[in-house]
Amino acid sequence: NTRTGFCGHYASAFVTLMRGAGIPAHVVTGYLGGEWNPVGGYFVVRQSDAHAWAEVWLEGRGWTRIDPTAVVAPERLRRGLLDLLPDALTTRERLLRSSEWLTRLLQQWDAANAWWSDHVVRFDYPAQLDLLGRLGVRSPDVRYLGWAFMLALTLWLAIIAWHIGRAARPAPPDALSRAYVRLCRKLARIAPARALHQGPLSYAETVRARRPDLALPVRELLERYAHLRYGRADAGAREESIEEFRRAVARLSLPAAAPVNISR
Repeated sequence: NTRTGFCGHYASAFVTLMRGAGIPAHVVTGYLGGEWNPVGGYFVVRQSDAHAWAEVWLEGRGWTRIDPTAVVAPERLRRGLLDLLPDALTTRERLLRSSEWLTRLLQQWDAANAWWSDHVVRFDYPAQLDLLGRLGVRSPDVRYLGWAFMLALTLWLAIIAWHIGRAARPAPPDALSRAYVRLCRKLARIAPARALHQGPLSYAETVRARRPDLALPVRELLERYAHLRYGRADAGAREESIEEFRRAVARLSLPAAAPVNISR
């Protein structure tokens, strides 16, 4: 009664009239239109582009397409359904369609998804054979493919093992660390060796307890190391300070403790 409807209503009504007149006819459903994606170079066809039309059998011509919607609402063929029914869009969809840069961003995202679907998800056996054919392998033997796969897997695992071993290998000590190790070895001759958990200032106290006469120069060197290792300094000045520290460690002289006279 309202004389309004969608393409399916017009197509089915037209087919009913044609069949009532004795003319074979049926409804055909598909899609009309779409949106061109310039990024991926393809048309995006959505459910909103669904369309219905009629086909009638004409003597001498066979099945002939007739679209009643083109007569009733020709703007439906020129424009999309969503353009004719803007109220069917959500606020988010209207915002996306009104912003040019958002539309471009969505086209890029859709093109990325299409590439992933075509080259990864659908990378089936025919696609694999096509890739091998473009690489020059026409009729691959399954045994050769198995050996090639095992060789590639072994090579891949070897590369991973090499990288893991390289990452696990301790880095060579720098100049400051080498000078500090040399200092600790010197101090181990006159005091207990530095424990692995012991910091430089704590070790200075250990040396002072054993050799109070050397407490001042030893603490000065260990404090200098702590400042170089944990303090902040300009790269150029730090390199110069490290070199001075290295020379100071080399010059450090640790005389034996004076004998203690014990009188009875």
